[in-house]
Amino acid sequence: PHSRMIPPWSFSHGYFSSTRVAINEEDDDDVNYVPGWRQRMEVFPPNLHSSYLTREEARQLHKLGLSAPIEVSSPKKGVDLNFYSRVPYILPSERFKKSPHSLWGIMPSPFTTPKKYDHPFLYRDNVNSEQSYHLLDSLIVLETDLRKQQEPDTLIHDGYTHDLLGLYMISGVGLVDVDGDEHGGSAVKPTAEDWRQLLSISSYRAPVSPILLMLLLDPYPPKQLRASIHPLFLSLLVDSRMKSRFAASLGAIAYRSLTTLFCAGVGTEVDSPLTFTVQIFTTGSLVRALCNVDATRKLLGFDGVLNAGDENGFQDVFTLPIAHNIVRCIHTNLLGACKEVKMVLKNTVTDVGSHEKRKRNYVSALTYQHGESPHTTLLPAAPDDEFLDARSTKHKRLPPIIRDLEYVFETPGTALRLLVNGNGGSSFLESNIPQFPTMWSRLLRLAQGVDTQKRKISGGHVEYEQIRWLEAYSLSLHFAGACSKLAESQPNTAPNVEPASYEAMRKGMGNLFSALLCEIKWWLYNEFILDSGLPRSSRETNRLEALQRSTLHLSMSNLGVASASSDDGGKATALSCASYTKMTEVNLEMIENAIRIEQSQYQLNGAGRGMIMGDWLRVPHSPHAGDSLSFHLPLHRALARNIRSICSQTVPQELRERKSLWWLLPTIDAELCPEQSFSSESLEHPLSTLLRPALRASNCRVTWAAGPDCNSNEAHRRRSRSRAVSAAITAAKVIHSLCDHPLRCLAASEQITRHLWARNGSTAVGMAMNYSQPPLCQTFKDLDMTMVQLSASGLSIGLGARRVFSLLLSRFDLDGFLCDPERKQGNRSPTGANMISSWVSPPIMQDPDHAPALAEALFSTLCILVTELPPPPPKSSSDNSSIRIHIRRGLIHALAVQPLTNSKAMEAASMAVTLKDSTGADIDEAGISSFRSLCEEVLREISSQKSQGSR
Repeated sequence: PHSRMIPPWSFSHGYFSSTRVAINEEDDDDVNYVPGWRQRMEVFPPNLHSSYLTREEARQLHKLGLSAPIEVSSPKKGVDLNFYSRVPYILPSERFKKSPHSLWGIMPSPFTTPKKYDHPFLYRDNVNSEQSYHLLDSLIVLETDLRKQQEPDTLIHDGYTHDLLGLYMISGVGLVDVDGDEHGGSAVKPTAEDWRQLLSISSYRAPVSPILLMLLLDPYPPKQLRASIHPLFLSLLVDSRMKSRFAASLGAIAYRSLTTLFCAGVGTEVDSPLTFTVQIFTTGSLVRALCNVDATRKLLGFDGVLNAGDENGFQDVFTLPIAHNIVRCIHTNLLGACKEVKMVLKNTVTDVGSHEKRKRNYVSALTYQHGESPHTTLLPAAPDDEFLDARSTKHKRLPPIIRDLEYVFETPGTALRLLVNGNGGSSFLESNIPQFPTMWSRLLRLAQGVDTQKRKISGGHVEYEQIRWLEAYSLSLHFAGACSKLAESQPNTAPNVEPASYEAMRKGMGNLFSALLCEIKWWLYNEFILDSGLPRSSRETNRLEALQRSTLHLSMSNLGVASASSDDGGKATALSCASYTKMTEVNLEMIENAIRIEQSQYQLNGAGRGMIMGDWLRVPHSPHAGDSLSFHLPLHRALARNIRSICSQTVPQELRERKSLWWLLPTIDAELCPEQSFSSESLEHPLSTLLRPALRASNCRVTWAAGPDCNSNEAHRRRSRSRAVSAAITAAKVIHSLCDHPLRCLAASEQITRHLWARNGSTAVGMAMNYSQPPLCQTFKDLDMTMVQLSASGLSIGLGARRVFSLLLSRFDLDGFLCDPERKQGNRSPTGANMISSWVSPPIMQDPDHAPALAEALFSTLCILVTELPPPPPKSSSDNSSIRIHIRRGLIHALAVQPLTNSKAMEAASMAVTLKDSTGADIDEAGISSFRSLCEEVLREISSQKSQGSR
């Protein structure tokens, strides 16, 4: 293999023994004798980069040494003239065919110019100073895995991993002798086109170094050898220079292949190099270095004295930022475990032994193609949730990787740079690397809507209860933990750096809000998922339709104006807008006029720019009636978590006085100044403008009355009109979803708690308990409450109180039950025959006895929505108003149950503050006594102390 080592040229009789050899052949003095191994160490000093050679370099150097003057091959040099006669060049053993180099490979650097390399061995005695010799060019390690996903099951079971789709093998012992070539491996050597593809698509490149090769090869030696190497690594990490090189090799290069094999089931966390990430990713200077290209290049590059003109060698080094790299590793391992990926591999790969036939059966959806690159291509979303049953999820292989991402987020200054600059604030070679908020939102989408559930409305009790819901909750909890670390770590700044300003945090949050809202749009429209061309199953199609179906109902009479003349006689128009909206030109004109009228009415009422199409969208869904729903909404909850985080940041009084609209949320709230004029001709809603980059031409399909043929000006006008209406419909769907999907989870949880899902068994009970009970409720239910409260507050991103209450009635299946009695001729009240008003009977339920329980659940949820509001942001770091609110709430709830002793009251107050850590309220470490005094002050306000009796 092309690994580097000190040449073993002293394999003579006395090398491994304590035999002492003379430094000079003529000397017989015992003082001039040294151990045999000392001669090799003097020729190849271990501290020099030039002492570590590949096998080919050592062979060439040995040949040059034999052709040089006699001093080169003298015993002083420690040369064993017969060594290479015993080297086994070809290793045909079957156990070597499963090569580690299918995930990475080694090749000569294409960036260095061919030149003659001088080695100190050749002119040690200054006899060859006028000569130079050809050695091999410098080598680089590059990624040979061109897959967009990692299928772990196939990776560890296939004996020829280089035959898998998207994997190349370009070096190593896996190059077996297929055609009788004495050098071996001629049949699988990459072609020139393969070289170009590998260089253009590889996500990392780095010079070969001993520590890097040891990390890359770590999964393959026996456990006994790894158990000896890892303590050596740990003892060497005390040296700062060694720790820096180790961090660069592990975090920037070897991390991807190690996590790929780890998720495939190779090794455990304790006997893998991944156990060293806690030492690496908790050191702020190293994390910041791995986010900077210059620092990474210096850590991975040559550390000796550079000769003139060698600076070009640094072009070999490139890697993704550490946060991007970890997110990509998690994403690819989840994506590769999907059912559709397995079906593609099963149906496209037929001949296991034919490499060329596999290349002909390439599937473009699974591998990077020409023009694509890991640096610029955003990975697709998962088409199904089969990864919940994969080895990486069930055997808890992903939590250590997500924990590493949390370490990176917690590094002071890193979280804010990732959100503000998108690439960690580095000047990486690729300026078009996807922004981190976009990559992070796409990763969260993998868990969006997984493990769908539906209430059994008929039949008997469930016979077989699956436990995959535990894997879904585990994945959601780990994603939620990373979201919390990202939100909480923004105020943390690096040492010797000015504290992060409030405006900088608003900018970072605005970028994250934009990415999350765009990803919610793509999820609602079922876009940017892995599309292999295989037909989707009916079960998966029905699941997506239940989560995303919607209809646009438009009637001009609802806006207080006469209906426009149209072909349908002026009736209300109903357009399906689940994944796209198809309409005629008449419908388009009607929608444009209606939007102008609606926005004009908002402006006349002084309500600003309200929700667009507020009363037009219809999304039929009822958890009680058996519609599918999912308790996992990481996109919505990440948005809620970051909203609560930005609202809990300290806003100085000076900023409040200087900026009247300081309380508006960044990006998603329309910052309209009073002096700004409103144009009734404008169809742009603030959210429509934000979502325009996420629109696709297929979202709105208009049939034009004049036909498709038109001139360029007319075509531009048509595109402008259709995009404006498409953006308006998209904004309406996203705004509705921000309230609707969390509300479905709240309704289903309340129904399960009241035993209305009894036929679903203990699985539903477990999901509702983990969703609504502390401490996990702060990850699920509390954030859903925040989204519903935000929507009820109105402004430009919310439905408003009236529409939220109407949606509450619909999701709790109580439409028509809580309406006022209506006068209707012929109907009499069932409670009084002499009453003038008539009684309207409520709709008939399939389970009539569920109506009281549903009403109780509705009012309970409504009460919590109104009373459990987040506190206002503090005015200064010493403002303890938020902690006081939580203490007061916890004590009132505890004292309402029973009287408490002083110690129990303090415990209840401490628990209340701990469970509300998502608001950013923390107890000062040095202020335990002040916390106790604050609790006593609140106790005196809300309670009375019993008089102590005589002892």
